[in-house]
Amino acid sequence: MQDNKSAAFDNEIPEVNDLNDEKSGMKNALLVAGTLSTLFTLNLGFSGVNLSLVAIADAFGVPLGLTQWMITIFLIPMVATVIIGGRLGDIYGHKKIAIAGGIVFILGLVASGLAQEYWQLLSGRLLQGLGAGVSYSPLIILEYQAYSKDKKGTAAGVLNGVIGLSIVSGLFFGGMLIHYFSWRWLFLAGTPFLVVSLLMILFSKTEKKTETKPREKVDYLGTALLSVLIVALVISIEQPSFLKYSFIRLIILPLITIIMSVWFYLFEKKTASPAVDFSIFREYPKVFLGCVGRFAAFICFYILLYILSIYLQKEHGFSPFKAGIYLLPMTLLFGLLTPFGGILLDKFNLKHPLILSFIGLFLSNFLLIWFAASGSWILFFASIIIFSIAFSINAPGLLCFVLKGVPEEKGGIVSGFFYLSSMIAGVTGLTFSEVIIKFYSFYSSLTASQKLIKILSALSVSCAIVSLAAGILFFIYFNRKILLPRVLVKADTNPKC
Repeated sequence: MQDNKSAAFDNEIPEVNDLNDEKSGMKNALLVAGTLSTLFTLNLGFSGVNLSLVAIADAFGVPLGLTQWMITIFLIPMVATVIIGGRLGDIYGHKKIAIAGGIVFILGLVASGLAQEYWQLLSGRLLQGLGAGVSYSPLIILEYQAYSKDKKGTAAGVLNGVIGLSIVSGLFFGGMLIHYFSWRWLFLAGTPFLVVSLLMILFSKTEKKTETKPREKVDYLGTALLSVLIVALVISIEQPSFLKYSFIRLIILPLITIIMSVWFYLFEKKTASPAVDFSIFREYPKVFLGCVGRFAAFICFYILLYILSIYLQKEHGFSPFKAGIYLLPMTLLFGLLTPFGGILLDKFNLKHPLILSFIGLFLSNFLLIWFAASGSWILFFASIIIFSIAFSINAPGLLCFVLKGVPEEKGGIVSGFFYLSSMIAGVTGLTFSEVIIKFYSFYSSLTASQKLIKILSALSVSCAIVSLAAGILFFIYFNRKILLPRVLVKADTNPKC
């Protein structure tokens, strides 16, 4: 028999169907609060660190260009381990892995906050990325499973709302800490808050033992191959500037990515306990479709935030602060409206909200094209408000879509793939934006203003096409019994969250 200490960690949490059980409700409320506050802290550090780059460059006497490694060295281990963290949570229990990842993140915060050399600061950022990646998927699953079956939309809405608000808050609190105290407090201030959050998770409702493969082994070689593959993929997409247009950048990195992908797939097919069970995509094709939808929505999100920030500062002469104020409705409304979008999903099935959300994203980008041509601020604010409303339904809706019907013992790895798709979308979106900017920079016959207008129009058209294509795919899926009777004939008996 296990002792009480080890029981606090064991495996999956039961869903709370009896909300009248005060003791059960209290413990699950503690779990939800702990997971959400942990996720808030993880994202807070990621968004706020962008404001510290100038201060860090001055403090350590390094060129400003080298401070970009503060972002890169965090992003790469996080992206490389987000699927692995979900898989480990499926095997050993999501609570245990979430807390372990959180502890690694805390160590990274302390190392960065107390760093005396720049390499020490980067080492701390690497630990933060590793801890965030390992704990991210387990935290998502813990929060999602803590709600009853008829409240999954609310769970997804609250979750995405907290993540959205943390991105906005990171910019505000990060700037305040740097201005009034020091860049070191950007890391140190979150440490006690995160410790309390992890203790809330630890002492929340005990997870029950899962009955499916409780002693399944970890595929360490497959895990290592997956990490190398994802790192190669990210670097191939991001194309670091220090490689310039070398043979390594244009040929070797993409070739390594392709070879590693084939090798990993063939290796995993022969493994009894694979790091990535590809049968998930065969048994649940909607998981792949949901990841595609997530990629489409987030590539538009990152592209628009990036190009609109540049456009407002370069074309209209806004300061970074004023540009942020003008873009605030886009991020703040997303954080505030997403919980209500989740509640809406609990009352209606997923079909119409998801399809309409992609139509909303398309309409938003169409209005931006019009704004680029006319310069009307009414069109600008209408566009970002429509985008926020559509995104507040799309984000929780897609999470419900991919997790609905998937066995709990596979929820971690499905969540890992889902959130990996949004991270890859961010890297791809920023890279694509830079390619478009570089393309128009060669047109010497155009003025700077004309170039900006064409860049904004080109990126808005691209996002409109991506949104429309994703909407069409989901329309086909939800109407597959009529449109594709021989391909996908099984319909959802309960298409709600």
